[in-house]
Amino acid sequence: MDPVEVYESLPEELQKCFEVNDVQILQDAVSKMDPTDVKYHMHYCINSGLWVHNSKSNEAKEVEEMSLGDPLLEASKPGDEKDVSA
Repeated sequence: MDPVEVYESLPEELQKCFEVNDVQILQDAVSKMDPTDVKYHMHYCINSGLWVHNSKSNEAKEVEEMSLGDPLLEASKPGDEKDVSA
């Protein structure tokens, strides 16, 4: 799954959250959305690597509790993928 394609498929309000890499703005955006839409978009964000797990982020925990009930998450920008092959 291409994170750029996933990013481009997001509603404009969610795209802005990833552009500024601000979890608080993301929390505000998802709180205004239908929970079904949040789950749909976050599913693709996670699977594409656009949204990366991070157990140290309390803000990410709050977003996770509002949207998916999955492990703690951290926002990342499109193109910020790290090479983990070694």
